[in-house]
Amino acid sequence: MRFSWLANIGISAAALLMASGCMLFQTGSASTDGEIGGRTVAIGATVFAWWDTTVYDQDNDGNLFKQTRDGQNERLHVEMYGFGFNPREDFRFLSIDQQLELARNMNMYDSLIFVVGASGGIANGARLTYSRAEPPTPGDQPYLAGEPELSLGWIKVNETNEYPSTVKELGSARNFTLELKNVSRKAGEAIEGSFEIKIDKDSNDRGSIVTGSVKGDFSAPVLHERIAECNFDHSGAGPDPGGGVYPCDDLEYDGVNP
Repeated sequence: MRFSWLANIGISAAALLMASGCMLFQTGSASTDGEIGGRTVAIGATVFAWWDTTVYDQDNDGNLFKQTRDGQNERLHVEMYGFGFNPREDFRFLSIDQQLELARNMNMYDSLIFVVGASGGIANGARLTYSRAEPPTPGDQPYLAGEPELSLGWIKVNETNEYPSTVKELGSARNFTLELKNVSRKAGEAIEGSFEIKIDKDSNDRGSIVTGSVKGDFSAPVLHERIAECNFDHSGAGPDPGGGVYPCDDLEYDGVNP
């Protein structure tokens, strides 16, 4: 998982209630059907999307000025989690106890994250695929940028549990599909679509291999870019390569968070 300074963080509904006094609520939705190794994938408690469209450039005097990324360098993030939290809350201002709970929940529950590269040209009906055997080639058309991040949550170990006779591993043949049926760029509106995950045994796999498939539908409200990057991606807004504008404060840095 890639959550910058809070590596593996989310905010639970209980933590949200304590932190902001807000009523408990759900962000977005997702439904799934199918299993992987006999396990269902529960990722419908918090679902959202955000567009990475801002970049800073530097003039001859060293001043940074904001620009909009061209479509080839733009990215769309679609994220789904199995526990309730408010992704619009600035995570830095939670208490230490709440931050510890965030880290635990991000590992405890299932999650799925898609990143679409060259998203400037994406439109309703776009169908994007990723195969570990033949990853898509980056270009000027929308594509899945890297293998989608599927994380299966913890299984509780009871007092009397023994070690299993064999250790199971996820199959290496992994294929993902993301279909976008309604695309919106406006914060507060929703991106709607569907996805499919297929995990199979590769010819090089040995031992006890876990396989399965899961299909699902989702509705993901669009977050404002800056709060999304402040919480989930501190690489900032360029200039690229080397350094950028730290999204949580009006600070320039050279690759190390201030």
